[in-house]
Amino acid sequence: MINVNLIFRLMLVGMIFVNCGDSEPENPEPPDPIVKKYTNPVFHPVFADPTILDNRSRDGYFYAYATQDNWGTSAATERITPILRSTDLISWEDMGDAFLQAPNWRSGNSLVWAPDIEY
Repeated sequence: MINVNLIFRLMLVGMIFVNCGDSEPENPEPPDPIVKKYTNPVFHPVFADPTILDNRSRDGYFYAYATQDNWGTSAATERITPILRSTDLISWEDMGDAFLQAPNWRSGNSLVWAPDIEY
């Protein structure tokens, strides 16, 4: 004669042992990425109307180009389309200007505004 109560108990114990194993979940959560802290603006003194170029596949940098502006109190500090570069979009390095002197295609005292750079 089959003892149904015994069979039920053995099945229950078997299920407990199966579910107690150390197993990884099927879809583990990815680790949190490293997050850098920053405060806007990320560049001083001014960097208006920026265009960002992602050149990481070629040299590992992002490049930013901005509207012509004066970074000081004299004409010598006039920046004509300043260029910055960064590996993380937080820390920026000044790379100079796109123009060494004002381009002759400007009319009058107009400035070079909102550059649209493509590579």
